[in-house]
Amino acid sequence: MTLPMSEIEALIKLLDDSDQAIYSKVTKELINCGPPVIPILEHAWEGSFEPLLQKRLELIIHDIRFKGLKLEFSDWCNQNQQKELLDAWLIINRYFYPEINLDAIREKINQIRRDIWIELNNNLSPVEEIHVFNQVFYKLLGFKGLTTQSANPSNYLINTLLDTRQGLPLPMGMLYLIIAQQLNLPVYGADIPGHFALAYTQNFISDWKKSETSLRTEVIFFINPVNTGIIFTKFEIDEYLQKINLEKENRFFEPLANIQTLQLLLAKLLSLLKDQHKENEASEIAELKSLLTEDKHG
Repeated sequence: MTLPMSEIEALIKLLDDSDQAIYSKVTKELINCGPPVIPILEHAWEGSFEPLLQKRLELIIHDIRFKGLKLEFSDWCNQNQQKELLDAWLIINRYFYPEINLDAIREKINQIRRDIWIELNNNLSPVEEIHVFNQVFYKLLGFKGLTTQSANPSNYLINTLLDTRQGLPLPMGMLYLIIAQQLNLPVYGADIPGHFALAYTQNFISDWKKSETSLRTEVIFFINPVNTGIIFTKFEIDEYLQKINLEKENRFFEPLANIQTLQLLLAKLLSLLKDQHKENEASEIAELKSLLTEDKHG
């Protein structure tokens, strides 16, 4: 915190000033104080009965938090090594639920991973590994896929999925691949038209600049995350594309880098927020999405 308490309290008293120039200057100074000032602002909010002051305090708290989240997200995007999808998903989760207990979420995921790991061994084929994974994930732990669409952004967040154990294709697939990758299983997202699926590859992919054809040949089989992890092949994708009268494209058969999967999540959240006319939230999610570069880095 760069300002003494007395100055912060004086600034807070000026927040309900009718002069817009004074309000803007005070707001800027409080935001520059960063996260350490949030508890003081929250205490001021609790002690105030003025709607205007409370609203302005809420906006400043939100701006401080978003500034920090944006910096964290930028750091994640700029990592040169394999990017952990969970880390970015948790940052996005905190945009909607700032007070969420991240340690509790990580522990729930670790417990799921341990439950599956106990049943795995080094002598299993890829198909057998996924069969074991599915038995524990869906049958023992009770995760269930949902196929109906949802307009609620919270249904695309990991805390909702872990609490309800029910999820739409994209969040369910993201949780599945996060745990699979932690178990050293080379599972990635797959963007099949109208469906988010998963791809089991020959090895973990380090060079995402390969040609589309090369990436396509990395895939051994595909997984449906909302239908109890059922395995399917490129031939079934061919049949599906013919059925919906859509021409084949290599991208329908390729694995997605984690950063590409995250782009799908942010695009979906952005679409939902726009549909609900939540322009401020949509603008901020768009800011996060703009930080994702074309350089995939896994």
